Amino acid sequence: MKWVVVVVAIALSVAVGVGGRKSAALRRFLSTLLGYLPFTSVAINPISFETYRGDARGLEVTAVDLVALALAVSTTDRWKRPWPLLTAAYLGAAMLSAFSAPMPMFAMFGVWKIVRVHRVLATVAQAGQQRDNLAPHVCRGLAVGLIYCAATSLVQRYAYGMMQCPGPFTHQNSLAMACNMAFPFCFALVLAGQGGWLAKAAVAASALSIVLTLSRGGMMLFVVAAIAVFGGSMAKRLTGRKLVVLLLGLFAASAVVIKSFDTIVERFTSAPDASAEARHLFEKAASAMLRDHGGGIGINQFSLVLDRSYADVFGLPDVDRNGIVHNVYWLTAAEMGYLGLVCFVALFTAPMIRALRTAIGEKGLRSDLALGFGVGIAVTLAQGKLEWSLRTTQLSYLLWIVAGLAFSLGTARRPKLVD
Repeated sequence: MKWVVVVVAIALSVAVGVGGRKSAALRRFLSTLLGYLPFTSVAINPISFETYRGDARGLEVTAVDLVALALAVSTTDRWKRPWPLLTAAYLGAAMLSAFSAPMPMFAMFGVWKIVRVHRVLATVAQAGQQRDNLAPHVCRGLAVGLIYCAATSLVQRYAYGMMQCPGPFTHQNSLAMACNMAFPFCFALVLAGQGGWLAKAAVAASALSIVLTLSRGGMMLFVVAAIAVFGGSMAKRLTGRKLVVLLLGLFAASAVVIKSFDTIVERFTSAPDASAEARHLFEKAASAMLRDHGGGIGINQFSLVLDRSYADVFGLPDVDRNGIVHNVYWLTAAEMGYLGLVCFVALFTAPMIRALRTAIGEKGLRSDLALGFGVGIAVTLAQGKLEWSLRTTQLSYLLWIVAGLAFSLGTARRPKLVD
């Protein structure tokens, strides 16, 4: 029955896309929806292993995939594909590693996820290169998603009494990473006097969500991202608006610190030693896997191989023996080997480099937005040293949507990314 639902959903997506070729309003709606949906987790999973602790647990098709397909079908103007060699190399490294996988089906799940998120990247880049530039609507969807995160986090804190709120994600650190990835471009718009109330609300919502997560890394990187965007914007042009934003930001930050000082300090000073020790043991296990298998153990195999071969060697407790290393670079190296790690770094830094080059080489709003995209990707890659969450489906979608926007910013037919 699930396969029937998948086939019908794909057919409907294609039909909607065909209809979108004649309807600009439908294309705009699909673009906005594509930006928003990664903040949700609507999926169909015909083959599923939900108890597995790897990053891909089935042959899923999500609402994001279906909307991306419809939007791709609805846009017909010529467009330039983003980073074709790097995306092909990374996919090839993942497929190559699958030959070493002890559980080939799980490897297939991982490869399928890469195909899907790269399709989303291509769709966003395609949408931003159309004559009726659709990138602004994708940006609006992201901003709405950030506001949704804050709303769900508030409900979790004050209706259910949760101290560390994950919002619409499975873990609070994932929510922090999502906010830090998407809020910088909204902040850049605010500093430029663009984006209206939606951009301002998205920045405020992101700050609120970060505080409600009580994620130490998330809070620190939020501050780093805000300073980087503000500093880059000020270096280009000093305006009274930016000084007002600075004063308001300092006032808001002071209010938050006063209100939540004890809770934040306790979070930073009372982190359990067991958590840090587990991270260290995971990284030692990943290093051993890479040393024993230079070509990798196979994509999406870390939890399985750790449980079978390395958990006892490194004395991991039962609760962590089938866990996953909290460092996306060690995870990639262990699963895909040296080649996979090189392809990962090359592909994942390419959007950041492109965005920052555009920020330096362009002027006006195009430069401000590029700075926001570049900073968002940069802090995400920095947080990857502390988290593997970047490999989760929702955060993968968000990263490649931001990357697609950064790419289209440099190739769009119109110089303005927002209305």
